[in-house]
Amino acid sequence: MNSNTTEASWDRRKGESAKAYAAFCAYRDYGINRSLTKVIQRYNGKYGSRTLLAKWSTLHDWVRRCYEYDVFMEKERRRELNSYYIKMLKRHAEQAKLIQEKALKALQKVDPETLTNQELLKYLEIGMKIERETLCLPIEIDNPQESNNNFTEAKISKEIMEKTEALLNLRKE
Repeated sequence: MNSNTTEASWDRRKGESAKAYAAFCAYRDYGINRSLTKVIQRYNGKYGSRTLLAKWSTLHDWVRRCYEYDVFMEKERRRELNSYYIKMLKRHAEQAKLIQEKALKALQKVDPETLTNQELLKYLEIGMKIERETLCLPIEIDNPQESNNNFTEAKISKEIMEKTEALLNLRKE
């Protein structure tokens, strides 16, 4: 848009005839593949000869105006996509929350006595993985010496073993 007016550069200019502006719009609307030849071919000379279109293009700065129009349209497209993306994320978060609530409700009904040791270990593993991901802690550490935080592979393994033994002991009681 022009900085000193509220009109966009691709709006009709003062002194630009209706026919010249219509030809510009036809040219502009071809997008990145625009050309005077395409306008002439599509409209079968409706706007005049190639010479006249070239004259209007130079006189009314079609190339710059189209560039500014393209930039504006791209910004609008990104703005719309961002708006859609944010709405999608909110929708997905709400759906995920509903799924979690239903899963937790069903999980509370599960009798640990009916689960196999493998199933118990899997629940434990998944729960701990989710907890670590939530706290942004590493899930697996290849080399504990290279890790800068207090969670090492040995501590994680020890924690898993302790919880597993506790769960299995509950089953025996």
